[in-house]
Amino acid sequence: MMNKINAIIIEDEKPAAEKLSNMLSKTDENISVVKVFDTVRESVTWLKANSPDLIFLDLQLSDGLALDIFRQTQVQTPVIFTTAYDQYAIEAFKHNSVDYLLKPFLQDDLNFAISKFKKHRFSNASDIESFLKTYASEKPQYKKRWMVHFANRIKSIKTEDIAFFEVINKGVFLRTFSNKSYDLNYSLEKIETKVDPDTFFRVNRKLLANIDAIEEIYSLSKSRIKLKLGPEPEEDALVSFKRTSEFRKWINQ
Repeated sequence: MMNKINAIIIEDEKPAAEKLSNMLSKTDENISVVKVFDTVRESVTWLKANSPDLIFLDLQLSDGLALDIFRQTQVQTPVIFTTAYDQYAIEAFKHNSVDYLLKPFLQDDLNFAISKFKKHRFSNASDIESFLKTYASEKPQYKKRWMVHFANRIKSIKTEDIAFFEVINKGVFLRTFSNKSYDLNYSLEKIETKVDPDTFFRVNRKLLANIDAIEEIYSLSKSRIKLKLGPEPEEDALVSFKRTSEFRKWINQ
């Protein structure tokens, strides 16, 4: 019988962590998720005293970038990244012995990553170092324009002219600063990976807003924020409760 694989999940969204844990149970019954962390701080503290067999790691955590973990402590453990951020570093990292799963990934993607881990199963400290160097040196390339259908034509919209992306019913639309709306064949999650996170913020599950579209900010309570955007979206721009802290940091960058 194969030895148990003790894994940890570092993910700040509880539903995503639970989904991954369930998927892992389907992949291999020998994989045991021993801990789940949602912050850099907690992860570093635990990893300084423990060494799991495998780490599943999201890049954006509630208190910062997950790569800070490797800068604060020595990690001698293979890592499978599970993130929604698609940048040049992804391709660089895919050449290493561990994998990079772009959300939303499928069960087959996870199965392949685990198979790859089992095949090589060695310390990847040098791979982590290579990834960090690539991440630091490569400037992410974001989408500069969007091709949209307009009547019987196709029109090009520059990203800089977009005030926000929003979900209306089951469709995704972009709204320009000139208050023109166009539907897109992308999910909001996919769009989020293609725009500069310094410029666009995921306000809630239905809205991704350009910082230049924010005209006023209302503090409804300590943990509740409402935005006035220009132009106005279909629904009130209420910052998701779990994103409030992140929003405060983003808007003050």
